[in-house]
Amino acid sequence: MLPPGPGVLEINIGIPIMVVLSKSDLVENMLREKEGEHRLNFIQYSLRSLALNYGAGLIYVSQKKQSVNVTILFDYILSVFTGAEFKSKVPFFYFKADLSIDQLFIPLGYDSQSLIQQTFPNFSVKDNYETFFAQNEERRKKAMKQELKCEDWQSFLQNFKQRLGGNYKPVNQLETQSKG
Repeated sequence: MLPPGPGVLEINIGIPIMVVLSKSDLVENMLREKEGEHRLNFIQYSLRSLALNYGAGLIYVSQKKQSVNVTILFDYILSVFTGAEFKSKVPFFYFKADLSIDQLFIPLGYDSQSLIQQTFPNFSVKDNYETFFAQNEERRKKAMKQELKCEDWQSFLQNFKQRLGGNYKPVNQLETQSKG
């Protein structure tokens, strides 16, 4: 048996790990954004590289979009943990050029650094999050500047009491009525 290549199973915790990305139907929204496909490819590159370090599998799932990969995930988990037969009719490396980006399925131990580099030749391990998502960080800072002012607790309760009008009964009166 050959030793694993560089970057493969560098962190071995002794149990099978499956990275599951839910809500993969939101990928379409990201593709509509400016540079969305480039950012999405960076996310996928980063996730595959991280999963490779742990020897983990990777799958995108969505309940909204006709249960994309949910049955595949269920069958795969059963086959890995119980030894049951893998019943789904998909090839083990379920990633082709014509396949939608939100339907990725990579089983445990199948990915390699060379496959990742072939799929994403424009990225490297040195690339960082900030270079791809700086614009979103600026939006977050603008949103943080908007401060919400809340009234104090007692003022809120007084206003609530006035809105109830004559239908207000203190809690201790409700307790005595229910006992009697």
